[in-house]
Amino acid sequence: MYNRFFIFIILCNCNAFNKINKFDITFNKNYIDSICNLMNLNYYAKNNGASIIKYNNAICYNFQNNKNVNTTFLLKDKFNYVIKKEVSEKYNFLIYIKSKPILYNKTKWDVVLKHNYDNVNDTYVINNVKRIFLYNIYKNTTELDKELFKFFYK
Repeated sequence: MYNRFFIFIILCNCNAFNKINKFDITFNKNYIDSICNLMNLNYYAKNNGASIIKYNNAICYNFQNNKNVNTTFLLKDKFNYVIKKEVSEKYNFLIYIKSKPILYNKTKWDVVLKHNYDNVNDTYVINNVKRIFLYNIYKNTTELDKELFKFFYK
């Protein structure tokens, strides 16, 4: 019940999304390392740049990437994640990721991308999101923060 409530709060704070795209990404990386690398969670957790809210089985990170990019990252469970980015009042996007480990070092993500970029081709947006995802996923993995370790290995 708590998880649904907080997801609802996250969604209500976004502007209406005009476009919804679905795609999947398969990559050679452990699912835990990949999701922690994606949003630099270790960096923000260790350097106290993120406010961390814990629920029953979920963790929510709120942090500011740049001067005007606010990010909310919800780890609902080990395999389901929600990312909300507010670039400005004009541009926002919401990403649902369902992670499916195939092998120890191979993972598939089913991604649903909701955004409000009206003047941009959908293929362009999807390709840029995939490129950014893969760039961040393949960064060198650092030691997990204590809270992230507890979350994934309990």
